[in-house]
Amino acid sequence: FTKGTNVGKITKLQNNNFGYDYTHDYTLRPEITFPINAQLTSTSILSNITVTDPGSGYSQAPTDVITGGGGSGATAEATIKNGRLDQIIVKDPGSGYSSTPTVSLRSSFNYVINLDLGLLQFAFPHGIQNGSEITLNVVDTGDGAEFPLAAGALGRLTGTTTYYAIAGAAQSLEDDQLKLAITATNAELGDAIAFSNAGTGRQQVLTESFGGTATANVVTSTFLEGELVYQGGSFETATATGYVSTNNGWQVGPRILKIVDYDSTFVEGERITGVISKSSGIISDLNIATGVLEIGPITKTTGQFIDDVGKPSEIIQKIQDSFYYQDFSYAIDSSVSISEWKDVVIKNVHPASFKVFGQLNVSESGYIPNKE
Repeated sequence: FTKGTNVGKITKLQNNNFGYDYTHDYTLRPEITFPINAQLTSTSILSNITVTDPGSGYSQAPTDVITGGGGSGATAEATIKNGRLDQIIVKDPGSGYSSTPTVSLRSSFNYVINLDLGLLQFAFPHGIQNGSEITLNVVDTGDGAEFPLAAGALGRLTGTTTYYAIAGAAQSLEDDQLKLAITATNAELGDAIAFSNAGTGRQQVLTESFGGTATANVVTSTFLEGELVYQGGSFETATATGYVSTNNGWQVGPRILKIVDYDSTFVEGERITGVISKSSGIISDLNIATGVLEIGPITKTTGQFIDDVGKPSEIIQKIQDSFYYQDFSYAIDSSVSISEWKDVVIKNVHPASFKVFGQLNVSESGYIPNKE
């Protein structure tokens, strides 16, 4: 993915409702929680499967084996018509594909070993041609699972070895019979493997010899806006959860998933899966913006005085000194000295706990000439 250090940075944030009633301590700034932007890889799912060669000779629909591509879980079902592939329908798109998976069309036939004739007996005509490559499989039906045991030094057959079919009237075999050879040359010569034991479990022949081929097509999966997503192998063991943002939460082109209301830490290299859509991907890069709010007034108006309190020019306002200038003191103007009336005032009208002061009011004046 293309990356840059100056692309997509937040330069300005606008919001009409950041709340109110925050503390007046402007040093305590609330943090802003931004969405997680997770860039994902391996986000593709199986879209459809195109038949590129219908093959021929199919007596039953083959099994679609989907491998590779980095993903898992995709399944499909083939149908045949007149012994040829007709179409392949995707049953489960799987998840986590980073490239196109490979589709193998493998036919499976159950058989039993006829120890007397040394051949594989089928319930119906198999259609396998002489010299075709085949492999074996065994399914445990409750009594164990063992491949047939070949006579001589060859020993027990395996599911990893490729064998070759001996089939057809030219080999004196019915269309529901088959023999096995070790090499293609042995098959042409009719040199078959002999058996001393039929094995246990359901014995199967697997082959892709009918010529059918198909190509898988993948598309980028789609996360749903608002859906719950989780990190980990399953929801029960999830290490983090969150929700896809409803504001362009899944960008298909760059494969960026925007996660909000998350409850834990998302980590690069982990898988994210949608609970509803089943879409998933591997986190290749994480970006989380951080920020804090600057606390300020809701509105700003031109300052003005509502009274005269606090104006230095106001003569009524005094600086309190806890003695004369205080809330619990008063002064009495009198032309008589306070020493002559203070006791009378205190005994009759003085409020308890107040401080009384006398202010001499000079009502007469005289002339004193300067000394020459």
